[in-house]
Amino acid sequence: MIRVMHRAGPRRTLTWLIMTGAFLAPPVRAEDAELAKLTKAYASAQETWFKKNKKPEKRDYKTHPITEYMPKIRALAEKDPKSAVALESAVWTLENCKFVRYTNLEDKESVYRWALELLKGPQASQPALAAAIPRFIELPYHYGPVPFREMYEAAIRDNPSREAKAWATFALAETYCENYGDPTTRNPGKREENRKKAEELFKKVVDQYADTPAANPARRHLREVTDLRPGSKAPNLVGRDPDQQPIELSKFRGKVVVVDFWTVECEHCAEIHQIAKELWDKHKDGPFVWLGINVDRKPPDEVKKIAKRRGYEWPQIVDDSERTTAASWSVEDFPTLYVIDAEGVITHQKIEKDRLKGVVEGLITRTKNAAKADAKPVAPPAAPAKPADGAAPAGATAPAGGNAAKPATPPADSKTPPEKSPPDKTPPPADPKKDP
Repeated sequence: MIRVMHRAGPRRTLTWLIMTGAFLAPPVRAEDAELAKLTKAYASAQETWFKKNKKPEKRDYKTHPITEYMPKIRALAEKDPKSAVALESAVWTLENCKFVRYTNLEDKESVYRWALELLKGPQASQPALAAAIPRFIELPYHYGPVPFREMYEAAIRDNPSREAKAWATFALAETYCENYGDPTTRNPGKREENRKKAEELFKKVVDQYADTPAANPARRHLREVTDLRPGSKAPNLVGRDPDQQPIELSKFRGKVVVVDFWTVECEHCAEIHQIAKELWDKHKDGPFVWLGINVDRKPPDEVKKIAKRRGYEWPQIVDDSERTTAASWSVEDFPTLYVIDAEGVITHQKIEKDRLKGVVEGLITRTKNAAKADAKPVAPPAAPAKPADGAAPAGATAPAGGNAAKPATPPADSKTPPEKSPPDKTPPPADPKKDP
């Protein structure tokens, strides 16, 4: 903020402004002003369009303002493909065209394809790309990972900025993480291959670019793909509920647990919690726990009231103002879900909403079947063999006076051994078929 003294004369004020650099701000270029004008007009036109087209099933996106404004924004960027305004135009396009894939436009990719080509071409060598890459991290969800991998690889190869290379390496690793828009991660072999690739790239950022802003998030994500990956033992998680009573994840061993990091304002969290309600109502008395971790930095009493109002009856941990619990599990995005089996092993990391219910109920069934198998009684041992004629039963004692009947013995020349009780060959109970 510039503060001008009222009693200062014009010359003194001018001198102060020059000394403080108030006149050194770069002028606004015509292209920047034009982009700002276009994006503002687009936002206004889109708001009006949605008001007129409230029902999603009746929307005709051929009349959406994207078809009018995108060619103008593209033309502005292509005047100088290496300029800052071209970079901002491409970034704005990708951030604002995520919905296009869900429309009835004929050539959907043409709306944004030019932006991806510009970023992996003329912009790949521009140092300013370093500041833009963090804005791309979640976009592969909407456009697919392949074009972004190409862009990041070009930046790693061509960009002279260490910061740009570091962020490009980090973002490239993210595209190999499970569920980052890559359908091949549903194949177990491909999933593990991608995980190893992500681990390798995160390590590269930590080792080679430790002096850049990308290093800290790389360390957190490296833990996510190693210590917190599916198949590893879940680390213990400790916190306090809204009544300040301690809660530990390890106390739920023997039950299927969904660990749910959530916020109050998160719409996707609310969608997930509809599934949570179904699962909780059906399985709360069985081997199942839904464990919520609220990260809103709200007072515990307020979180308790919100949970009660929304019908969240399952256990809740209220994270502290530093989000210590979330940080201990390298969580930055919400919702983040981990599914853990009865043995404490992570089975799914960041699972998709449409698979959640089936996966959890499958694990619950498997846990119940295992408990039934453990509870089956073991068959009693076989009865001892009947003693020979005249022989005393096993364990019998001689009567007083010592005249006990002698057991029958074979002739001296007989090689037949005395009869013995047969060994117990009763097979143990078979394990029931486990739920796949």
